[in-house]
Amino acid sequence: PAEHKLAREQVVTEMRAGRRGTRALAGADSRRLGMGSDDVVVAYRPIHLEGDWCWSAATFTSTSLLRSQERSIVLRLGLAAAAIALCMIGFGTYFVFASRRAAALSERLRHVGQLAHLREKSDKILDNIPTGVMVFSDEGRLAAVNRALRERIPPSAVGGNLGEAFPEAPVAVVDRIQGLIDSALRTGRLQSLHGQPLPLFGTEGQYNIHAVP
Repeated sequence: PAEHKLAREQVVTEMRAGRRGTRALAGADSRRLGMGSDDVVVAYRPIHLEGDWCWSAATFTSTSLLRSQERSIVLRLGLAAAAIALCMIGFGTYFVFASRRAAALSERLRHVGQLAHLREKSDKILDNIPTGVMVFSDEGRLAAVNRALRERIPPSAVGGNLGEAFPEAPVAVVDRIQGLIDSALRTGRLQSLHGQPLPLFGTEGQYNIHAVP
């Protein structure tokens, strides 16, 4: 066609004139150049040599190659966008998880604070009871003792058994009190000894003892 011939002639004319530029050549010219049936983009520029010599060079690129490069770029951009989306989803998931974990931790800390406050109040109440009070764990270890008894038993008794709390008491007396505690735990009911003469601290005295499960 005339327009294709005109494009070829313009390329040749501008190259001979020492100009630089780009032109699109149709598929017919591409086939003549052995580059397939796709359109071709030709880029040309002058090359100045010594003296007045001037050559002109041109590069021919098939639009199929350009489309392939375009598809490659689009694919890379798509993969990059997908990776960014996955990172954002992962970050969002982590943020939600971290927020829930922080809220749960905050709630636990609040409960710990409440328990500490209750423990402090209960310790104060326990210390101000004029009657001696001992608290034993499920394993039978002395966990706490109030002020009324604290100065009468060895400091090392806390964490030990009943016998370590009353080292001066006869074994039979310690066993009798231990039996009272065991009975309270077994039955789930209060067990008591009223006005019993017991040498708990080396000398005999009368005591009311209550084992509260």
